Amino acid sequence: MAGSSGVRSSGVRAGLYGPRAGLYGPRAGLYGPRAGLYGPRAGLYGPRAGLYGPRAGLYGPRAGLYGPRAGLYGPRAGLYGPRAGLYGPRAGLYGPRAGLYGPRAGLYGPRAGLYGPRAGLYGPRAGLYGPRAGLYGPRAGLYGPRAGLYGPRAGLYGPRAGLYGPRAGLYGPRAGLYGPRAGLYGPRAGLYGPRAGLYGPRAGLYGPRAGLYGPRAGLYGPRAGLYGPRAGLYGPRAGRVIAGARRRGPEPSGSPAPPPGCGAPRPAWPAAGRCGS
Repeated sequence: MAGSSGVRSSGVRAGLYGPRAGLYGPRAGLYGPRAGLYGPRAGLYGPRAGLYGPRAGLYGPRAGLYGPRAGLYGPRAGLYGPRAGLYGPRAGLYGPRAGLYGPRAGLYGPRAGLYGPRAGLYGPRAGLYGPRAGLYGPRAGLYGPRAGLYGPRAGLYGPRAGLYGPRAGLYGPRAGLYGPRAGLYGPRAGLYGPRAGLYGPRAGLYGPRAGLYGPRAGLYGPRAGLYGPRAGLYGPRAGRVIAGARRRGPEPSGSPAPPPGCGAPRPAWPAAGRCGS
């Protein structure tokens, strides 16, 4: 037939090859500059690959818009799909593997928060790296300016480290609020915890090592009272460095009066009839 050698742009098997391949058909989208617009295998290759279809999003500048394998590569990769978020400038928005890489990685998903400037917002591995790392997740708080808000390893590093968690309070300006290792360093160190009170302006409030140093050292604990303006309130070592005269008990009743010219009455223990020096 005349014209049978021309490229068909529609029909049941349209789109296998050619400059307009992939527009329509059950096998559309294998190859060509416009491959991947529609069809069950759309999106394998081409500059507009990955718009729709069950295998959309493997390659191309618009890969990753929709489909079960969306988000492998491309500048808009990672919007939707079970493998979304592997690579691309918008990787990590949604999907079970979201957040591996990219400037928006780490928003949601079970592996969210591995890398990227917004890593660590949510997910079981949130908080590994990034300027907002450490908001939530079992490994939250490893690094970043907001590290240490929540999680079992919260409080390792960062300006807000040490708010909560079993290792809270190692470092940072707010270290030492809570946790079994609270109070190692920081301006609020020593509020609570078994090692509270080592250093800081509020050190020594509570804990078995409270009272080592600081302006409020020595309130409570077995080593309370080593140093500080309020040292020596309680504890087996209280009062080691507090200066002041010791108070004597009341004079015994019936003490003899001093001889004439000896001044005020003296306690009973000086020899009667002699004036103290």
